[in-house]
Amino acid sequence: MARLWSSGFELQSVVNDVEFSTVVSDATLSINTTIKRSGEASGDVTLLDTDGYVAVYQGIPDMGADDIYYARFYLRIIEAPDAITSIACFYYNNTDVLTTSIKLNSDRTLELWEEVTDDGIGQQIGNDSPALDLNTWYRVEFSADYNTDNHIAKLDGVEFASGIVAYTAYGDEFSVGINVYGGAGQLSLASSGHILFDDLAVNDNSGSKQTSFPGAGSIVHMQPNAAGDNVATSGLYSDIDEVIPNNATDYIELDTNGVIGDYNMETSLNAGISASDAITLVQIGIRHRPQTAAKMKYKLRVKSQVAGTVLEGTETSHNDTTWKTNGDALPRLYKLTSYVDPQAAGDWTPTLLDTMQIGVEATDATPDIWITTLWALVEYIAVPPARRIFITHQ
Repeated sequence: MARLWSSGFELQSVVNDVEFSTVVSDATLSINTTIKRSGEASGDVTLLDTDGYVAVYQGIPDMGADDIYYARFYLRIIEAPDAITSIACFYYNNTDVLTTSIKLNSDRTLELWEEVTDDGIGQQIGNDSPALDLNTWYRVEFSADYNTDNHIAKLDGVEFASGIVAYTAYGDEFSVGINVYGGAGQLSLASSGHILFDDLAVNDNSGSKQTSFPGAGSIVHMQPNAAGDNVATSGLYSDIDEVIPNNATDYIELDTNGVIGDYNMETSLNAGISASDAITLVQIGIRHRPQTAAKMKYKLRVKSQVAGTVLEGTETSHNDTTWKTNGDALPRLYKLTSYVDPQAAGDWTPTLLDTMQIGVEATDATPDIWITTLWALVEYIAVPPARRIFITHQ
């Protein structure tokens, strides 16, 4: 799968099963649209005078014996926690334990931990990171290796901790927050702290792209702004372009097998991408439900130009009337990830994003398919424009 999951808090919701599988907030978890690293939003975690848990959890596939998972998150410390606490982890929900985690100290240094060892007690791996400055964005990456038991942590691309520690539990969730876990191996719980998170990503070691650490990346969502090559049974692009999904307030319908809704997108510049930026990937996201509690099926689509070559995602089903994001069955991951232009197989570019169409095809429209929000998640790397050198001849 390579890129398993991405999020920049761009749906701007902290409701369960909208942008994240589970949101746990005994204190304050909010969306910050003023201070963000990229896009329109970041996740704002504040802990005040309570031993609470504030975290978002996203389900990912169960880790297998040959798997390596790689996580990335950006953090900005507004106030350091008053005690060492876990701020990111791979988590095994089946036995309610962490596997590999990143902890933050009150002196603003980071630690890599393996929580479940052969003796059942967590332990630190390697050294602490350098101290982080307040009010500064940092990229943190770490790996969970079920294959060789070698775990690595990086700060802004530079390794600060690694080591081989027995890995005895799978991971099936990824989480960021403060006090994301208080079980075995957790030295203490913080009672204060304020951290912002943005531009989250999880890779595995399969496939041919994004098979290791995600590296640098900024995440934005592009929204539909006009009808495309094919028209849904009913509804307009304006029914699926909202940032925070509004569910039954407005939606499009696909009522017949084979019906397709395609949509042109806002410009890359409007989404915050500069003409010189490098595009890492495009993921197509959807929020949906069937009209009645029976199984409907669909496939997502993307193309880089009018009447262009179409890349389709995995057929996905939904059989109850609850609004869901990216599928019915857990884990609810993006079902269509495009690393290259479907038309020419080269890299996506901002210019190609400007002519991109995304859409959905009904493969089983009994019952009718309702779609309330459709978007393109784009990850890019900021690249400054090339400098021009002018030579004056005397």
